[in-house]
Amino acid sequence: MYWMLDQVEKPRCLVKQKTRYKNVVRAGSLDVDNNLVISAYEGHTLEYVYDHTSNKEYLPAEKSLHVICIRDFFNWIASLSKRMETLAPVRLRSDSFSEKMIQKWKSYAKEFLNETNIFSDKISINYNQWFVSREYRQVLSSKFGSKYSESTLERVASPSRGSSFDNLKYQGKASQMLVEHRWVQMANDSIYRSIVDKFMEDEESCSIFLSIYGKTEAFRYFSGK
Repeated sequence: MYWMLDQVEKPRCLVKQKTRYKNVVRAGSLDVDNNLVISAYEGHTLEYVYDHTSNKEYLPAEKSLHVICIRDFFNWIASLSKRMETLAPVRLRSDSFSEKMIQKWKSYAKEFLNETNIFSDKISINYNQWFVSREYRQVLSSKFGSKYSESTLERVASPSRGSSFDNLKYQGKASQMLVEHRWVQMANDSIYRSIVDKFMEDEESCSIFLSIYGKTEAFRYFSGK
């Protein structure tokens, strides 16, 4: 998020929308003098984001651009499960949680692949590729229409207590975090494995995953191939 802020015009304002609908912020009510308001959504369905960003009461903008960032399922669900062990352990263990998360990941992946077109004006970001490739980041930055910058690339998001695994341990050296191997750290966790097993049993999920990432080390490990 900090990196993306660096790629856009200034002044700007960041509004982080919480996962509960009742906590959304009406950007139009903010007492700020900014050319750009960035409204960040994490944990919401794409349909909700579309409805919310289309509502001028919340985001009274003449022009809007949607940015979709997707991470591979195995590392994404590893980080999410790790965080929810502390924040929402009961929900993590509920029968419906795994199915909801699989469906949510698929919806983002389909939009990333343009199999759906909920947002016609979007920039799609492959988080895994963004993390390792400066060239990929430069291509993305050009789409934002501003000067390329990596001044905040090593910054860990502190308002959300940082990484699910490392907290703020890698503040100032974020590129050293093992974000591509979170699945390894959770591979023997029974709840994590049950979610991954359901994902691997879903042919559509596997097909979509392979279309984006190919046969990664994690995919081969959990598929047994």
